[in-house]
Amino acid sequence: MDPDIAKRLFDEGGTFVLLDVPVGTEFGIDMNTWNVGDKFRGVKMIPPGLHFIYYSAVSKEGSTAPRTGFFHWFEKEEVLARFYSAKDEEITDRRATEDELERFKANKKEMDTFLGVYPYESWKQWVSITNHISKKLLERIQPLCVTIASASNLVRREEQEENIVGEPSERKRHKGSGSATREEDLMSHLICAPGTEIRWSQILGELQFAFVCFLVAHVYDSFERWKRLIDVICRSEKALHDHPGFFMDFMTVLHFQIKLVPQDFFADIVSNNNFLIDALRKFFPNVEEEGSDALVKRAKKFKEHLQDKFEWDFEEENEDDQPVVVDL
Repeated sequence: MDPDIAKRLFDEGGTFVLLDVPVGTEFGIDMNTWNVGDKFRGVKMIPPGLHFIYYSAVSKEGSTAPRTGFFHWFEKEEVLARFYSAKDEEITDRRATEDELERFKANKKEMDTFLGVYPYESWKQWVSITNHISKKLLERIQPLCVTIASASNLVRREEQEENIVGEPSERKRHKGSGSATREEDLMSHLICAPGTEIRWSQILGELQFAFVCFLVAHVYDSFERWKRLIDVICRSEKALHDHPGFFMDFMTVLHFQIKLVPQDFFADIVSNNNFLIDALRKFFPNVEEEGSDALVKRAKKFKEHLQDKFEWDFEEENEDDQPVVVDL
């Protein structure tokens, strides 16, 4: 790291202090993951801005628990301190007091050897997939509980209804019918615990939020949301004429997202289902018909890049759209 950048980050960068973490616990920030050692107390020199902090408990046998984490917008020189419960295998709700934070700040140099350095070389990569996620979007879209968990906290729909109206639901009163014992029936009556769900609504920043939540936080529902958003954007014809800047940004965002997806994962989930290829087969012709000259030029370069890199054929017609030949 450049000495001037290192000095500026030491003076102005954020610090995340995490105490009482068991040795071997998987800990990560943004695109970087480690198994902590016995001296670990957190991370220093964090560039100001949006970051995702996450962790997974690791058993003695080496098995890793589902990933849990949270987003945080670090201000200059901010010190964020949290505490880990080995018993519950999670970061607790306890926040450091003002006195504790002042002690951490005052002892910053003494704590230096216990704090890992944020891998600055990965910073540009992180920014490339989060630059449209604003503070305002983060506050509106993240779960009310703030925690992002790859394993959803599910409750029965009837229990939630009972909490709201104060009476057991009709189905709960007649649970002797036996249909609720089937696995598919039970799953259909499970919902995310109130306050734990991601609050989706907007498009461009949300597209990045969904991608980060599935790539880094391992939330599969966010992958499904990412696919739906891409499909909606690629089918939008009138918006191409009205909002050309949006679609310029969309192609840039998608370029960096595709670049970061592991090749084997990308082939297994994306190519086999063909959802991205099918969406772009609609998108590129729409751009040619409705887009400005600059948008058409940018889309052509993006299309050629994908064809060269993945050998995707955007001219091939989707089997579902082809005419069906019937023998009479």
